[in-house]
Amino acid sequence: MNTEQQINEVIRIIHDEWKLNVENKPFFLNPDKLQHCPDYEAILIKLQKQCGIIAIKQKPNKHNMSDADIYLAEDEVGKSNINKYLSYSILVQPDFQDYYNNISQLQSNTLIKLKHEDIKLTTESYVKAQGLLFLTPNDKVKIAKNGKSMKSTNKKYFECYLLDCLFKGETQLKNGVVIHSILKKHSSIKLEKNEFKKVRNARTSINNKVKEVGGPNGLVKIHHSRVYINPLYLLKN
Repeated sequence: MNTEQQINEVIRIIHDEWKLNVENKPFFLNPDKLQHCPDYEAILIKLQKQCGIIAIKQKPNKHNMSDADIYLAEDEVGKSNINKYLSYSILVQPDFQDYYNNISQLQSNTLIKLKHEDIKLTTESYVKAQGLLFLTPNDKVKIAKNGKSMKSTNKKYFECYLLDCLFKGETQLKNGVVIHSILKKHSSIKLEKNEFKKVRNARTSINNKVKEVGGPNGLVKIHHSRVYINPLYLLKN
């Protein structure tokens, strides 16, 4: 991504996280969600000092903390608290929504919208190793960072893993996959709110990336604890 694309992506992520929290109050933004934008630190400062659309109330405090330190801290104060400690605290300013709306409008005006009838997804439409979703043979969506679905920690990006599950076979593509199965939990186990949120966030991230290249709104759906691809965009047998 070039600098302008990174700025737009950071603003989109801030907007999505803001909408998941209480308006007019600071919210926590984990830097992991910004890793695919290499210049995110400079961009956040620019959005605060030059654009005036956010206020950074807290920066991540991970200096001199090893993975072992973080693990011990999680054990002592709780994982949710240490996550806050390692995150930005951001307060959205009054002009943020207008700024976001203007960017969204400019992007939509420059996109060539794909015709719904041209999108005929099959199990071959998603390339797992590269994290690429082909809406048509010529229109692809980069789900993964830098064309790799695996992080440097050898762990797969969750958005890529979610699509792995949905495009695993004809049955999954047609009927979807239950959230318990995605999270590898037995159906008798009650899921935590943050687990549902993890899946919803991945769904939203994928849908936003699809929309950014002129694809349809709401490609990935969630209904009754099942995640599925909108059947309007599947190849009809």
